[in-house]
Amino acid sequence: MGKKPVVARAAREMMASKAGQGTGSGSYVKFSDKLTESWEDVNRIIQENKATLDAIQETALELTKIAGALEAIATKYAKMVNSILDTVTPVLKNIPLVNEKIMGIVTDVEEFAENILNICTKADRVIQDVDAGLTTADVGKLKGHVGELGNMTKAMRSIIPASAK
Repeated sequence: MGKKPVVARAAREMMASKAGQGTGSGSYVKFSDKLTESWEDVNRIIQENKATLDAIQETALELTKIAGALEAIATKYAKMVNSILDTVTPVLKNIPLVNEKIMGIVTDVEEFAENILNICTKADRVIQDVDAGLTTADVGKLKGHVGELGNMTKAMRSIIPASAK
């Protein structure tokens, strides 16, 4: 019984001495050493770029505040336009001097205001989620909205009147 620890120790020492020999091709680089070096490099890069990463995050947070304010303004004025048009449109239809061209413009403005309201409804939710993701550094939450933000940008650009482009 007293010999087993000695045999086990000798076996461990023999294995340790052969560990660096590999298959006869000399020494080798251990995966753990390579990974440790990689993680150290990643950590160094993060530390070197910490100020930049923080500035990007802070800028993005401010942009979400601006986007939220713009969304609120657009919603307020689009609702105002809709309200005015709801009142004025029936009256305009009964005035003989108001031709089809003018009524077409009124219809276009109504559609434009409605499109703005639809986009703003989506934007409000996305802006809040992106702000929460930035505030908590939740990359998953941010990634989840990248495609949606792109679609919203396309939708906004598509409703810009040709004369304004």
